Formats: sequence, structure tokens, C-alpha cells
Amino acid sequence: MEVLIYLGILNIFLRQGASAACTLPEQFQNSVWIDSDKEELTFSTTNMTGWDFQTLGVSTVYEEWECFHTSNEGSKLYLIMIQTQNITILQETYTAYLCMELTEITSQSYYYYLLWAEEEKYREERISTTLASMSVSDPVQQLCFTTSNAAQAAAYPETGEYHILVKQGSEVAAKQECPSTFFGEYFYTVTNKDTNTDYCGTGSEVWDVCTDYEKMSFNYTICSTQISYSENGSVFCVFSLTSGSYTYHTVYNEDNTVNPSGGTHRFTCMVSSIATNGSLTVSQTPGSCKKGQTPIDQPLQAYQNTPDGLNMQLTPRSKSNSMSIKIVLGLKMF
Repeated sequence: MEVLIYLGILNIFLRQGASAACTLPEQFQNSVWIDSDKEELTFSTTNMTGWDFQTLGVSTVYEEWECFHTSNEGSKLYLIMIQTQNITILQETYTAYLCMELTEITSQSYYYYLLWAEEEKYREERISTTLASMSVSDPVQQLCFTTSNAAQAAAYPETGEYHILVKQGSEVAAKQECPSTFFGEYFYTVTNKDTNTDYCGTGSEVWDVCTDYEKMSFNYTICSTQISYSENGSVFCVFSLTSGSYTYHTVYNEDNTVNPSGGTHRFTCMVSSIATNGSLTVSQTPGSCKKGQTPIDQPLQAYQNTPDGLNMQLTPRSKSNSMSIKIVLGLKMF
């Protein structure tokens, strides 16, 4: 009897311990990180503010999170955050969680995946939910998807659905070399898909990834169309990975300020593929790459399901300096 009582008390203690606030990893404590979709995330020792979401048909914005669980598995850091405010939907009360799988790029930058399905009630955000009355005894098992689970694999995030975090004040330290397929200088044509109208394409435009292999620069005095949502025409590379025949590649806009509603964004994600003749097909979208995005697709906003990006065709430069790039403008809705 005493053993059973002891085990019962221990079980209660473990459940309470699992739901108690944890301490954030030291590198995030008391700092601000710039997220590729959510802009500024502010961390204390136990809390995070700025990763916002809404429920369908409700104007309330939820953005206050508390550390719920941390663990490491090889090079991956698992960080589970719990929403500090319960959510009521159809007279049921829920608790929301973020399961973040982070991998270090540099000491000042990470890429991460959200390990849950897209939830329609949260406007297609990857947020896991439990009834508020439910206790969580195994956070990773209960609140995170795994590819080993066949039922979860279909809803698991795609390779390109990563998000980027860069520490504010240390942006330059996050620079990485751009994918080698972009090395060089290029000419380019901008085409409006709706009107089938070409802009620029005079053969004098300059897209430069030769002067600095960590940076892409664009000469707007020759072609005024903004590339990578940069008003000043300069972005640097922060991350790239290759999966199959696709390369995913994220750049950081060096503009002093950005205004998403005005068409400038801090991050751009590109997806590219290369043909046997060396030509590149590329799509780009502001922020993180979108689900289902390929080099030939018009990227779509997950919630609005509207086109949001550019499509490009890059032709290798000849000895006569005649490389060209074709860019197809997508419809941008705000």
C-alpha cells in the first residue's frame, strides 16, 4: 500500500514538473531575435513575446509564450512554448503550444521547423492544442509530430518550410556564403504576369554576386524594379540547404528599415533548381518559403491562398557577358 501511495505521489509530481515553467536556453535569454515571418521575438529568462497568431473569426492576437520544455537530440534543440492565455473555441477551452526544432547555423542564427500540422482554426499556423484541463506528461511525444509516425508523416513540415532566427545587433555575424549557382553577375528582365508586360531587360541590368559571395546587389539606377523586396538593392545570404534537385536559400535585407505593407521585407526565401545546361529556375517569396513551393510555382500565402512572390529564369553568362535573368512578378495582396 505504501509503495502504491508513493508511486501515485511521484506520478503527480512528474506531471506537475512537466507543466512547470522551464528556463530558456542561455543563448536566447534576455535578447531579441528577428524571425523570418514574425519579425521581432523578445525573450526573457522564461518567456517569449512576438510570435503572434489569431483564431478564425476572432480579432484577439495571442503572442505571449512561456517556456514549457527544452531538450537536445544531437545537433537539434527542442523548445516547446506554452501560450500563457487559454483559448475558447465553441465553448471549449484550449491551451496552445509551439514545438520548435532548432538547428544552429552560427552562434547568432538558427533555422527551425514547427513540428505540428497546419491548423485551420489557427489560420493554418502549425500550433498544437490540448484541452486546458489536460495534463502533459511527455511534452515531445504529445505536442510534437515525428516522421516515424505514419499518421503524422503526411502533415509533417516539408524541407523548405523552415524559419530563420537572427539575433538582433549581430546580423552581420550571421552572414553565410550564397549558393555557388548564384556566383557571378547577371542581366535580368522583369515581367508582369497579369499584363504579360516586360520591364528592364535592356542587357545592362546588374545582379551582382561576384564582388562579394555572401551578398547579392542590384543596380536600381538601371532597373528600378525591387528585387528581394530590398529598397536599397542589397541583401546578404544567411542560410541554404539542398534537398533532392531543389536548393532553398534565405537572404537578409540590409535596408535600415522595412515596411511589409509597403512591399519591403527583412527576409526573402528562394527555391531554385539547375538544368543540365546550367540554367536556373527560381521562385522567391517574402519571409519563409511556403508549403508546396517549387522553383516554377507562384508561391502562395497559406491562409489567404493568394500569390505572393516572384518566378525567375536564370541563363548562364557567356564570355561576352550576356547572362540574362527573367523574373515573373506575382500578384501581391496585403
